[in-house]
Amino acid sequence: MATAKESVAPSGQTRRAWLCAWAGVYALLVLLGLQALFAVPKILDATAKPALFSEGRAMQIIKHLADLPERQVGSSGAKDALKYLKNQAELVQKVAVQHGNTNLKVQVDVEQYTGSFHQKFMSKWITNAYHTIDAVALTLSSPGTEGVPAVLIGGHFDSTLGSPGASDCASCVAVALETARALAAQPGLHLPGPLVFLLNGGEETFSQGAAGFMNSSKAAPSIGAFINLESTGAGGPAVVFQATGDWPIEAFSRSAPHPRGTVIAQDCFDMELIPADSDYSLWSAQKHGHLPGLDVAFLLDASAYHTPLDTPERIRPGTVQAMGENTMAAALEFSRELAKQHAEGRAMPVGSMDTPVYFDIYGKYMVRYSAATAAVLHTVPLAVLLGLVVLQRQGGPSTGNADLTGKLPSYVMLGRLTLFAMVPALTTLLMPGLVALGCVLLFRHPMVWFGHDVWGYLIYVPAAVAGMLLPYAWWRPWDVSGHVQGNIMGAAAVAALLARLGIGAGFLPTAWAVLGTPAAFLFHRASLTTRFAIALAGAVPLGIITVPNAVALSSVMLQRASMVGHTPLGMLGCDALVGPIMGVSTLASMGMLAPWLAGALGPRLKAFVLMLLLASVTLSGIASQLLHPYSAESPKHLFLAHMVRHDTQGRELGSTYELAGMDAVPLRDMLKHVPVAEWTRGNMSTWQVLHPAQDLFEPVSLLSPLPGPRPHANLPSVKLLREEKLPQGRRVHLEMHLPAEGAFGAMNIAGPLVDWSFAKGALEGHEAGQLSRFVRFAGNEGSDRWPMWVETGGSGQALR
Repeated sequence: MATAKESVAPSGQTRRAWLCAWAGVYALLVLLGLQALFAVPKILDATAKPALFSEGRAMQIIKHLADLPERQVGSSGAKDALKYLKNQAELVQKVAVQHGNTNLKVQVDVEQYTGSFHQKFMSKWITNAYHTIDAVALTLSSPGTEGVPAVLIGGHFDSTLGSPGASDCASCVAVALETARALAAQPGLHLPGPLVFLLNGGEETFSQGAAGFMNSSKAAPSIGAFINLESTGAGGPAVVFQATGDWPIEAFSRSAPHPRGTVIAQDCFDMELIPADSDYSLWSAQKHGHLPGLDVAFLLDASAYHTPLDTPERIRPGTVQAMGENTMAAALEFSRELAKQHAEGRAMPVGSMDTPVYFDIYGKYMVRYSAATAAVLHTVPLAVLLGLVVLQRQGGPSTGNADLTGKLPSYVMLGRLTLFAMVPALTTLLMPGLVALGCVLLFRHPMVWFGHDVWGYLIYVPAAVAGMLLPYAWWRPWDVSGHVQGNIMGAAAVAALLARLGIGAGFLPTAWAVLGTPAAFLFHRASLTTRFAIALAGAVPLGIITVPNAVALSSVMLQRASMVGHTPLGMLGCDALVGPIMGVSTLASMGMLAPWLAGALGPRLKAFVLMLLLASVTLSGIASQLLHPYSAESPKHLFLAHMVRHDTQGRELGSTYELAGMDAVPLRDMLKHVPVAEWTRGNMSTWQVLHPAQDLFEPVSLLSPLPGPRPHANLPSVKLLREEKLPQGRRVHLEMHLPAEGAFGAMNIAGPLVDWSFAKGALEGHEAGQLSRFVRFAGNEGSDRWPMWVETGGSGQALR
């Protein structure tokens, strides 16, 4: 048996053994996590068996779409893409015939949608009007499945301004088409229910195509569940990052050969930490729709997202293969589940629409359970630990600290240690942020790590570890055993709190508490070395769960930093955001062993903390001198507009070049070497055409020469058609004229509006009492004229 002295602090030789074991285990976990994160299945080329999903065949579609001119709504490229996708969908019909699949009905519909809807985007409610948005609906069905709800597999073929959109989202429609083709090539295939593959041309205009399908398509009433395909980068892997309902994630996890997903990403979206959205929000019963379903997206290499770098060559080989194999398996499993529910006579939609808890193990297996189960399961560790403490007290009186007789700390001391455990958690988050702010102020170079991911880890991980250990350096008297127990009790308390708040990421502190309990409470009579070995063994499965998620979360934020927006913190904003996120990742990966690591360092703990902080600051200084935050592979996102202002007669009043950035590097600092006149602060109203995304912008402006008269130019205008007097006000009929078909923008209607011709319900609820309402608009042919009417009350106030 070990001595009583060892129960409080380990010997020098023991400390060195602990440090070596800790470093070895985490190095192995990081290597395994990276290998799992970037693993891909065997790639099948274009000559693969017809009944199998082939990345080679899908890449042919991706390359064709990416080679077209830009595919924005209203562009010629979008029209060419529509024709090409219609032809590709019709080829699926021929494939079914060629392979003798006579019982499989393949139907191709080219649809157009006109209408409007109300949506919440970036915490703001807007009305979104669309005109003749194009889509191809490809439906596969088998005889005898009439009435069975259909599975919707959705992807969009439009791209954003300035991007070929290979990953976002030519890859998505290619996956959908190749999935349909592979199914059609399976002789004798009998689908449990219909599959509807929607290829829509209006997602980048804030999901107009998705809304149009649900509001107008003849197939919409038959949909029972959906799988939305998306991309936030060209590097993969394909990850489930949002889920509605219990059974869709259950069906996906048991059928997908490469199941990947994490509820942590969904928590970030639900808390609006990520300024983005997808068609999922228009279909999900948790958002604006009524259906259960999944949102699946390529995750990494977000530096290429919405840039000219989103090319077919940038897509990491094997990622399309993985998404395709998962999509085909999951679509069939969804169909089987819907057919089963239909046969049992259950009303649609079935089951809870809450967010389930889900996470994968190295892309091989997915753990999942319902929100109701999580509410109970995540509170169990705290209840069990409290019960253990009470039971173990019955063996004799407690003492101030734990010892080898099995006596645990007193209730008061355990409570203090539990509260103290929250301090290292907070300092792990805060220290990287403080280091980030200090280094930016000291070196005057924000975001030096952007485009250089490794430097982000080198700068912030040491600071996060220093923050995790710092509080332990000032606690006296030192007691490894007591701090271990406080650490585990604190994790259990956090898990219970997150369960109460309905946050799915509570599975992390739950696992932390469960895996740390043996060393902290069940084997507290053993020597510290034995208990450390038990704790380290428990940290391995926790690391298997957390390290890939931590690396992915950190990488995405490092790569998306150029699109997080220009915050009130100015040039400090991105570093102040990324630093704490790196802290969260570090805490999730290493937090369970923090008191053990502190104990292993012993009297060298303070020096180690200072060394880590010095390393973090030094590396930041070196990066500031050697690196630039942008590169050819990781560019800065900029928006450029030529603004010409006219009077009501069409006379030009002024002309400016308007430039806007979306990150923390000040535009005026970047432009100080440009040999032109002084740039001035831009007017945010210039960018209301992109409302509400303009809230992310830092605008600057430069006077430009007037372009001169353009005799044949049509200027935007609003024409009064007629007025109707009503008992309680008046109805004004208007027509907006735009320069050409395909123009898009936003209209701000201010005044006492009581009704209008746009989406019903948009003037109620969330916007009640507001006197300014934004309407976004975009469309294809015929969208140069927008008839509308607005109805005012009897207050006498004018509309503007």
